[in-house]
Amino acid sequence: MPINQSYNEKELLEHIATGDEQAFAVIFNKYWPAVYSAALVIAKSPALAEDISQEVFTRLWETKEKARNIGNVKAFLFIAARNLIINRLSRQKVEEAYRAYQLHHSPGTSGEEHDLDYQQLEQRLRTAIERLPPRQQRAFLLSREQGLTYEQIAEQMQISRDTVKEHIIKALASLRKSLHEHDALILLLLLEFYFS
Repeated sequence: MPINQSYNEKELLEHIATGDEQAFAVIFNKYWPAVYSAALVIAKSPALAEDISQEVFTRLWETKEKARNIGNVKAFLFIAARNLIINRLSRQKVEEAYRAYQLHHSPGTSGEEHDLDYQQLEQRLRTAIERLPPRQQRAFLLSREQGLTYEQIAEQMQISRDTVKEHIIKALASLRKSLHEHDALILLLLLEFYFS
């Protein structure tokens, strides 16, 4: 389709949903500077802001079939950028806290060993998440990895908000039970990443 200024954003989103790269380019060119600027204000790092901005638009394109469901493009992009930044910074905070904990409790081990321990612990958490019942797992991951609200998850899963809340509470309880043998502080650090 030839893109011109007469198309409104709703029409552009309809075209993006069908895979129209020109429509995507219009949205990208219009909002890239604002998304990058907002990410820079929050992240305070040009490299991170650029990385986040690229990921926001990459995700928009990768899930283009859902573009027609976006009500407000600007709000959608800014919320996506905010959630990605929060997740990225939370993960860094958790890793730093874990390293500090490890250095305090086992000062004779190297940084590489700490990284390996952290990766193993994180893998155990991921395995525990994979063992959750399918609906609990889906609700949990939509909330924690994609940053969706209970209302958005309820709509996506076609269940009530209360059922979403119940799934997430049960998922949390199962994860705590599955990982009970690990140091409570380490578990809290790892779970914090998923609950930011």
